[in-house]
Amino acid sequence: MAKTPLEEEIFQIYNYCQVNCSINERWPSYYRRRYLEFLSYLDLLSQKRFDTVLELGCGIGYQSAFLSKISTKVVATDLEEEDLATHAPGMKKAKDLHDQLNISNVELLPCSAEELPFADHSFDMVYSSHVLEHIPDRSKALREIYR
Repeated sequence: MAKTPLEEEIFQIYNYCQVNCSINERWPSYYRRRYLEFLSYLDLLSQKRFDTVLELGCGIGYQSAFLSKISTKVVATDLEEEDLATHAPGMKKAKDLHDQLNISNVELLPCSAEELPFADHSFDMVYSSHVLEHIPDRSKALREIYR
């Protein structure tokens, strides 16, 4: 089955990371699993294009790269420095990956999901994958997401 142009763009990110970024792969088959996961989410979205997207817990910036293909602007958040307790790799890895991929519509912003520095209703979509289990106060983070 032929890929749509959007699916091809997302595949190109996956392929680049598989070939060139193995040192940052979080665990074996991380790139493949998150690629397939993102395609399944994309299939479920009623619209395929968003103005502004907030990503909570961007990690190495891999899924932010995917989100950049369906958004005018992505604000990707995570903890600024590496934090073993929450599995945060620090924002430098995400910046480096976005630079390698020539992605310019992702703003990296270090902050906690428990205290987001945005006005209510600032985003069209909030995206987070495998992050809530690492947040100390999940209820507070969910309240932040909702607003």
